[in-house]
Amino acid sequence: MLLNSKRDNKILEMMGVFNGKTFGNVLAKTLWVNNKNGFQQSMNRVRKLRDNFKIFKLVPTGLLNPRNAIILTQSGKDYCDLELGLYVGEPHLSVVTINHNMLEQIVWYWLSESGREVTRTTVKSWVTDKRFKHAPDLYFEDENGGVYCEIETSKKSKERYNEIFVKIRKDGIKKVIYFFENAKRMEQIGRVIPLWEKVIFYVDIEEMIKNEGKADFIPQRQFLANL
Repeated sequence: MLLNSKRDNKILEMMGVFNGKTFGNVLAKTLWVNNKNGFQQSMNRVRKLRDNFKIFKLVPTGLLNPRNAIILTQSGKDYCDLELGLYVGEPHLSVVTINHNMLEQIVWYWLSESGREVTRTTVKSWVTDKRFKHAPDLYFEDENGGVYCEIETSKKSKERYNEIFVKIRKDGIKKVIYFFENAKRMEQIGRVIPLWEKVIFYVDIEEMIKNEGKADFIPQRQFLANL
């Protein structure tokens, strides 16, 4: 099996990076962002690929939105392994983390589309195997070194943030980007993140989607000064 569509392969690449799962909401805000009925069109394509190639299955989430998760079948995993060089383990689906999963995939896609080589980290791949102290959600490198990206969906205590900053310092990271679901969540959560002597930027994911990846990276000090 060889898929000819660049978009089809991008779906599979994203699913390969995120352990074999994605969601129609993610596809509508990334690969189908320019389509008026992006969600419906993306799901029509998923169903066609499922029926023709048996590479996907739809699994109920138990939620009203998203109603289903798109999961790679064994054929889909084999394709990722053989054609894309991505090993995919068993997908884990948790109602508690679905919103975070979706936002993480959206940010990964748009950062990748801007030419960055973006890595999704896990505690095993980053802390256990590579011996870093902190595993961010995503990682990439710019001209000044490594950048940690955090998809921040809920508030932490200032003590917890400071514990994380200690680990980030030990990792030698000088820049952290916090991504928030929208401007309201940025205001609610961004105000409680302690000031850091290194560089912190805030990004509104909703605005990032609207501008097709052209994000406004707001310095933390500027954001706090404007509250």
